[in-house]
Amino acid sequence: MQVQAPSHGLEAFYADRMERRDASGDAALREHFEQELNQARVMIQAQGIAVPPEGGTSPSAVPTPAAEQTAQPVGPQSTSPQPTGSSPTGSQPADAAPAGKPTGETPSAAMPPAAAPEGKPGVDKPERDLFDERLAQEAAAKPEASVSDGAGPNVIYITNDQNHEITVGKFRNLESTTEPSAQITLKPGETGALYYENGEAGIMTQADADGQFRPDASRLEYQSEADGSKRFPDISYIDGRNASILLTDGKDFNKGDSVSIAEDAPAEIVTTDSAGNRTIVGWYDGSTDQMQAGGKYMEDILGTNGAYLHPDDDRRAPGSNPMTATESNVLFARFGAP
Repeated sequence: MQVQAPSHGLEAFYADRMERRDASGDAALREHFEQELNQARVMIQAQGIAVPPEGGTSPSAVPTPAAEQTAQPVGPQSTSPQPTGSSPTGSQPADAAPAGKPTGETPSAAMPPAAAPEGKPGVDKPERDLFDERLAQEAAAKPEASVSDGAGPNVIYITNDQNHEITVGKFRNLESTTEPSAQITLKPGETGALYYENGEAGIMTQADADGQFRPDASRLEYQSEADGSKRFPDISYIDGRNASILLTDGKDFNKGDSVSIAEDAPAEIVTTDSAGNRTIVGWYDGSTDQMQAGGKYMEDILGTNGAYLHPDDDRRAPGSNPMTATESNVLFARFGAP
């Protein structure tokens, strides 16, 4: 999972990634953590922080004001702000896929829903299906993107399941947090495509009614191995939830959810944009009663298997751990009401 770590949080992040890399017995996960460490080293050096040698403890950081939170995503998400700012205009028509883009896989129709964690109200015996298999199958059947942006051999097809137009922006790691590197605007029911390169990592988020990419938006996080052999996509509501996100590869990778829970949420954990669209406050770092209440509300309904609600959810046991991987370079997402 991706992170926008403030400089003063790099020490803990770097030490954590080293610990997880060294403790993992899975070669692919070790390589995944090593890539995150490589990105972190770039940030550490750029901020004048000494990078420790292998076997060291953690970087020796230059003191940074707590309010300074401008660094880019570098790996598993922690308690940090998301991209904010105005959305640039213009999406690329999808008449023909740019060079190097996927020609399209043919996903299988059978897609079991993601396993739900135990002991969560509304998850063990949910009133609503968290992962809508029908929607996933429809998304993966024969995607037709009316707009597209970005470049590379990997693609995420995104369908707008909301009753109003939405804009989804893609933010690459170590680049701007205010201007997306690619974006698409979708009418209700419309599907678009965002492409990315091998070795690329970042996030995709939905702008508010004024075109602003707020720091409390739902995040579709993506990362591809440099050789294109594996991808590590996930969904995160750690900083907030302004959309439900369902994500599938059309085979056996199924994450996120397709339920709307914001309408029933207590008013004290909900914010609205200029059009009245709701966002549920996320756990973030759990430092306020509002954050704790928002995180608990989402966890009680959604559990943690489908999406990150806390920075350390990938330490949980299988069945309640949102971290996973897929070999597919074609993924399908649906952005629904929060």
